[in-house]
Amino acid sequence: EGQAISWSKYSGSLPPGLSLSSGGTISGTIGQLLGTTTYSFRVKLTDGTNNTYKDLSIKVVADNDSPVIDSYSPSSSSLTMDEGDSQDFSVSAHDPEGQSLSYTWTKDGASVGSGNSFTYHPGYDEAGSHTIGVTVSDGSNNVSRSWSVTVNDVDNVPPEVSIYWPPSNNGSSSVTFQWYGSDDKTPSSQLEYRYKLDNGNWSGWSSDKSRSYSGLSLHWHTFKVEVRDNAGNTGSDSKPYHVMIPAPGNLHVSMGYGDYYCYLYWSAPTDAEWYEVKWWRQNPYESWTKTTSSSPCYIDNLIPGVTYYFRVRGYCSHDKPGEWSDVVTSQ
Repeated sequence: EGQAISWSKYSGSLPPGLSLSSGGTISGTIGQLLGTTTYSFRVKLTDGTNNTYKDLSIKVVADNDSPVIDSYSPSSSSLTMDEGDSQDFSVSAHDPEGQSLSYTWTKDGASVGSGNSFTYHPGYDEAGSHTIGVTVSDGSNNVSRSWSVTVNDVDNVPPEVSIYWPPSNNGSSSVTFQWYGSDDKTPSSQLEYRYKLDNGNWSGWSSDKSRSYSGLSLHWHTFKVEVRDNAGNTGSDSKPYHVMIPAPGNLHVSMGYGDYYCYLYWSAPTDAEWYEVKWWRQNPYESWTKTTSSSPCYIDNLIPGVTYYFRVRGYCSHDKPGEWSDVVTSQ
């Protein structure tokens, strides 16, 4: 009929800030929203006599700005540290829409932590260049920050030293101790050593790898060596050494009747507790031993006309053998 039509909202809600004109135009400025929302409403069209209704909806997608990092520490994007040290990293951030934030920390791309701070403690196998990063997320958008970290190699492995001479821990009162050292970083030619005997004073540091002693007292001693590398790490080794008692003196043989037996005599050395006597013959070779607590020592079952060879040594209270005497013969 050519009558004018008027529009109006009959029910439901328009997005905040929008309105429907009588001419059917929806206009206005939508306020800030926290999320995407769909608004459903019914409009009414009328010509003054008759009415028509229509259901409509408007989906409003909220703006979502990325989080903002307000401050961070360290302030420098590049830093250097040593293996074994610690470095704290942190960020302070906010979200323009007030949404909650999550934090993900990475080292060389691998996740290592959460929260707004992280402490990097490089181990002794992490020398080189690394990247520490953090990503702040509001669930939709992210913002990141990273640091380049150079980790210096730190030598914390002690060198090793070994006393290899003398091979036996029982010997004469004159002895030379020898040793060698090694290290994972310091060349062996640059290692330094110091040593001491028993409770004596340490020697000065030097490249010496041997030390000789003479006239040591009987029985036990302890020789100790320390090694030092270029980083100041030290290692040590020790060797117990026993000074044997001297050889019995004045060894001589007194043959019995018919040369079937003999007596062996000697002078007792210092600290001898008991003795080992050894005798043998040649062509064919045969040998025998026996122990005795003192001189003389009786030996029988000898064959007349055969040359026998004799020697003796003492044992101290530690059951360590002493030096052998000179060899004497039955003829």
